[in-house]
Amino acid sequence: MFKKIFGISLFFIFLLPLYAEETKFIEGMKQVDFAKLLIKETNLEKSLSSSPTEDEYFKLLLDFGIEPKNGWNKEGIITREDLLYMLDYTEEEAEGIGFEELCNQLVSILKEISSYNYEEPNYLPEE
Repeated sequence: MFKKIFGISLFFIFLLPLYAEETKFIEGMKQVDFAKLLIKETNLEKSLSSSPTEDEYFKLLLDFGIEPKNGWNKEGIITREDLLYMLDYTEEEAEGIGFEELCNQLVSILKEISSYNYEEPNYLPEE
């Protein structure tokens, strides 16, 4: 019993903070990790297959018009410039706004956009 409690305690003391740190938006993180976290934070995971590829994450964000200035790149990193591009901000408009706050704004916008229930247009003739 003691070993079980001790093991659980070690998890919460040492491993949980590492896990929590990995789930934050950080400038310089890989674009693929950023895309995965952005989709997770906006509850859009249900729009993906059960085992999504990196390209599926990128495609889903592209469907909402969200991409870095030079497009999604599996080896690329996310920069402040990318966020400004995604949010359509100039450097002057974003002066004094930190990276994490820019990410939070992007999450809010994506949540709002994705909350609309769009109907796909029907181009087939009615019978």
